[in-house]
Amino acid sequence: MRRNVIYTIATLFLSFLLSASFSQELKLVLPIGHTGIVTSGQFSPDGRKVVTTSSDVTAKIWDVVSGKLLVNLKAHGSRVNTAQFNKDGTQLVTTFYTIRVLKFRF
Repeated sequence: MRRNVIYTIATLFLSFLLSASFSQELKLVLPIGHTGIVTSGQFSPDGRKVVTTSSDVTAKIWDVVSGKLLVNLKAHGSRVNTAQFNKDGTQLVTTFYTIRVLKFRF
């Protein structure tokens, strides 16, 4: 009986060691998205990009298909309430207390 208990404990311990050696490695991941409240989101006219605005003082342009961050805009000194693309998607208007027109190319 005692031999079975020792065998069971040894088996469990070995299983633990093996599972620990194949576990995922811890990695530091920095935030890519907004760190504040998202205040708006707007698709580009072609539907390939989306712009989001936030209380973290940024507007971010994202690729819709891949989800990758394309542009991180810090246009205002305070929270960004809204953003809107122009008709051909080459300019962006952001608003808070001031209005900024930003030109960009992809």
